[in-house]
Amino acid sequence: KADIVGVTANAAATLSKDQFDLVVVDEATQASQPSTMVPWLRGDTLILAGDHHQLPPYASDELAKEQEMHISLFEYLSRRYGESIMEQLSTQYRMHRSIAEYSNRMFYDGDLHHGRENKTWTIDNTDPLVGYHIKGDERTDSESHSKYNPGEASLVAEHIEELCSNGVPPRKIGVVTPYGAQIGVIGSELRNRDINHPDQVAIDTIDSYQGSEREVIIVSFVRSNSYNSSGFLAFPDEGYRRLNVALTRAKKHI
Repeated sequence: KADIVGVTANAAATLSKDQFDLVVVDEATQASQPSTMVPWLRGDTLILAGDHHQLPPYASDELAKEQEMHISLFEYLSRRYGESIMEQLSTQYRMHRSIAEYSNRMFYDGDLHHGRENKTWTIDNTDPLVGYHIKGDERTDSESHSKYNPGEASLVAEHIEELCSNGVPPRKIGVVTPYGAQIGVIGSELRNRDINHPDQVAIDTIDSYQGSEREVIIVSFVRSNSYNSSGFLAFPDEGYRRLNVALTRAKKHI
């Protein structure tokens, strides 16, 4: 008897067809077309909310990514009908303007504006954007074949220790990396540092971080080699999207 029902796309199959006046699909660019059809059939009008410059629907089969039905309904409709059916939300309220600037220029044609409160916020006047150049030491896990970088993990832990000693709670810090093997290495480094509750630092892959945010985000890219392979960044379709997600999770310091 509820007027508003919240449900996952697949679980919407338990509802009656044409039962609602309006269906809203959040994170619609991460859902395949068949998945989006399930809630769509439950209502008269469909609103898709998402960002086609962020991660597409997941596919375990690389060949499936080439199939037309694999792209999201959001992206399919945007390609077919263009801006006539789209409305861009042009103000971001998450992050310092310096953190947003690269993605703004590269993915959003410089059209993003910044909220009054967040555009200048920092953590105790710490620079909002900091980069470290790490040479060499890239390795491959023998079982998972995933990449990891002990030298980079050590630097990540050192930076987190410094932040925590300056009063930043661990629960407000996140670490984002494209390689699962790096998660465990960073976790081990944190436990060897003078950090209270290191388990409160959220370490996860870029894909898992989509939709999330933290006061502080540290991005561990892992790759560093003599043959100039940047790994996931070289993927023609998903590389730039994954980069966009990684660089837009931080609110005050990245």
